[in-house]
Amino acid sequence: MARAGHKERARQLLIQVVRLEPQSLTAWLWLADVVESEKQRRDCLERAFHLAPHNPAIRQALLQLRHPSPTIASRGGYFLGYQPPSPAGKRLADSIECLVAQRGYHPLWVNRDDPDNLLLHLCQTIFRANLTVFDLSEHEPNTCIELGIALAFNRPVLILARADAILPLVLRAHHVVRYHTLSDLETHLQRHLVDLINTREQASSPDPLMADYCSVCRQICPAIATPPDENAYLILNESRLLWRGLTQVLAPHLAGYHLYSVYLSDQAGGNILCDTRRKVLASQFVLGHLGHLSNEHSFLALGIAIGSQVPWILLAQAGETAVPTDLVGFPFLEYVQPNDLLEPLTLALSDFLGRVSVTMPLRDTTSFLTLSFWSQLRDWIAHTKETERQVEVEPTEQFQLLQYEGERRIARHIITGKGLIVGRSRDCDIVVEHPSVSNHHFRVTPRRAVQARSRCYVEDLGSKNGTFLNGVRLAPHERVGLRPRDTIRIPGARFLVWGEAQLPSDRPRQTYKDTGLLPPILRIELPDVSPPAYLSTWEHPTVLTVVLPDGINRAMFEVQSYYPVGKILARLQELLDLPSGRYRFQWRNTLLDDDETPLSLGLKREDVLVMVAVL
Repeated sequence: MARAGHKERARQLLIQVVRLEPQSLTAWLWLADVVESEKQRRDCLERAFHLAPHNPAIRQALLQLRHPSPTIASRGGYFLGYQPPSPAGKRLADSIECLVAQRGYHPLWVNRDDPDNLLLHLCQTIFRANLTVFDLSEHEPNTCIELGIALAFNRPVLILARADAILPLVLRAHHVVRYHTLSDLETHLQRHLVDLINTREQASSPDPLMADYCSVCRQICPAIATPPDENAYLILNESRLLWRGLTQVLAPHLAGYHLYSVYLSDQAGGNILCDTRRKVLASQFVLGHLGHLSNEHSFLALGIAIGSQVPWILLAQAGETAVPTDLVGFPFLEYVQPNDLLEPLTLALSDFLGRVSVTMPLRDTTSFLTLSFWSQLRDWIAHTKETERQVEVEPTEQFQLLQYEGERRIARHIITGKGLIVGRSRDCDIVVEHPSVSNHHFRVTPRRAVQARSRCYVEDLGSKNGTFLNGVRLAPHERVGLRPRDTIRIPGARFLVWGEAQLPSDRPRQTYKDTGLLPPILRIELPDVSPPAYLSTWEHPTVLTVVLPDGINRAMFEVQSYYPVGKILARLQELLDLPSGRYRFQWRNTLLDDDETPLSLGLKREDVLVMVAVL
């Protein structure tokens, strides 16, 4: 109705709707588009924001209404560390938002109400931020953890605290914006923000992520380049005295791994923050504790370990297991007596050290294995640095999406001015009929600026099973630049970004049915299988060696480690043109269930599977 020019009629109807259904987010957003004044529009958006506080589009629209600044050059996104869910916390967040917007920063939001992969999403957001802001007035463990992650990524950092707040010793000698009231904060924050911007823009290194410049110390930090010590682990302790009972039991046990302990509380003198960073980076892993054995310094060091992809293990005494929300979902080792920790600690260490204690060998057990968090984060960072490389594109070149089914190109889609939406719904520009594809899965939109390095963007539309750009799972509702030869994958479909060059060869890969040779297959692709939620990348290959049903020939091929063995078998049977029937894999004289995966089984390259026919 409004699009047809009947705005007055639409406005009256929408006013009636919001009176009858004040919780209707859609009605408030539509009403915001047809009201008569900016004040009315702001009121509507504020009601919508109250219903959906984590919606970035609503926050951005409110920000533009409150502080329009079309002439300010964009400096990228900023991340605000954890704030308690209170009126005072919201007022502080709004004040910071207004101030940094005037300097060209836009907010980067993380949905903290969704615990699934929260820590990974926090790390990804902080990694992308060009400014991070943390208020330490409330002594929150989450804030300290996130500040530590920002320090590990060497992001530009602004630290705030009320004038009466007691800062942890590790930060007292550094640049902290102190304030009594929000008005007081605005005055001091503006000055510190200008200084930080000028400092970063004058930095000598072209790549701030790799420079040895610390934005908290405001100087070159030699600790950033600390090499690891193969035999050291770090105890994130508040004092040695409180840890004495634990270390008397654990230290002799860990000596079986030829490991010695370093204590966070032992200061080498000088800059405590640099000393903390040095200890974390030099450690094979860090050992933390929930509850009274930890303090703000401990959680800050844990955050540095998380961002630096240093493995960590958390301990908790029974009855004292309050977990910071950033760490919800991560396992910790619970104990009544310190001796209770010996066996679970042995199992935990074996996952990432690759060593077996001479004092307590591992039991021969099979457990479900997942890719460790630090491996996921390291994988994501490596792929992100590659996919976000800026590449010049001819302004006149038109992009297209080439759609593949397996190795065969089945369609070509020109990316027009309105872009392309891909999903299962019939109203999409490209329909992918697959049960794991969302109704509106992702979209590709062109950028109209002629000088843009990336002419097109891809955006995941909040899909359930994810959109993968060059093997890396995209964060929902974040636009990422595309370049020719980029690959976009979703369950059941693969797309290749292409320019105006000659189309790539469409010749399928040869298989056993074509050649009659063994080993017949180099790689098995199962496009219908997408990575589980705990994996942030599509590519997790492993090599399988399979004895074929004749008991003589072997095939060696690459698969993704999260593929179910039942689906691998079905595809292998098809490629080898084997007689119809039921087949199963046998490993160590045990028939494997079809839903097992190489990852869950812990298969290594030297392991051999036997393909057997069953009745």
